[in-house]
Amino acid sequence: MHTCQYCKKSYSQKSALNRHERTTRFCMKLQEEKGKSIDPSIFLYCKLCNREFTNKKNLIYHENICGKKTVTKEEKKQENKREKEPESDSESEQDPEPESESLVPVDDIEVRINRKLKVLKTELDETKERLQTLTIKHISSLKNHKYVKFNNDKPCFYIIESDIPCNDCGSKTNLQYKFGIAGTSVDQKNNTIDKRLQSHRTLWPRLKVRFLLFIKDAILIEKNFKMMYDTEINPNGHEIVTGVPLKNITDRLEKLLGVLCTTHDEYHITPEKTLKKYNDYVETTVKPSV
Repeated sequence: MHTCQYCKKSYSQKSALNRHERTTRFCMKLQEEKGKSIDPSIFLYCKLCNREFTNKKNLIYHENICGKKTVTKEEKKQENKREKEPESDSESEQDPEPESESLVPVDDIEVRINRKLKVLKTELDETKERLQTLTIKHISSLKNHKYVKFNNDKPCFYIIESDIPCNDCGSKTNLQYKFGIAGTSVDQKNNTIDKRLQSHRTLWPRLKVRFLLFIKDAILIEKNFKMMYDTEINPNGHEIVTGVPLKNITDRLEKLLGVLCTTHDEYHITPEKTLKKYNDYVETTVKPSV
């Protein structure tokens, strides 16, 4: 970059800087203030109104308005000199600054607009790249969520809620609950409630845990629920109940416990406070699907 020592404006080409210092009025004024003498031959005058210019384009534009075109000896010398010094493409793009007191040709305005559009397009492309990078990071972070663990490998009957509508069962409501069991297979360590929830999150990333019951008769409770909610269960399976309030489900579960168990020592219900920790994490961390 080449910087003007008087007004500090920068140019990529030395020839553009020289033209700037030779023809730009506000810079020439700074040069005079610093004691540099200005060559009077660079000034061009309209012969009709005697108005002074330092740029040939502006003079021509002005002369068309005045109604008379004039050519001075200085203009001929400048024109001959410019014809002998071919400019590169990058130099030709550096248009001299228009005189502040003169009208700017339409061609110069179009050039400036095109340059500004190029700058804006570059900034837009950079913004899109940054957005894409942030999106990739966000998607990656979703895979590394640290969900609350219940750390219990005993047989469990659970009720979870999804915020995804049940489109395949004809229901327009988001109120759908799924019940199921965990920790009942031979390989209990790989079928714990934490493993089951992890599996369900592939389909329902924002699922909420509404009820956890650790009991040895989890399989029997699941069978009873399938019979009790035979008509409300999604016909496509998955033990999904739609259109039934959660309280209705938990009330029936408590009545069933009263029949199966004689003491509270035979089962354990996860406290609401613990469930809330899991659900609050999901609510504040996992973004809703668009």
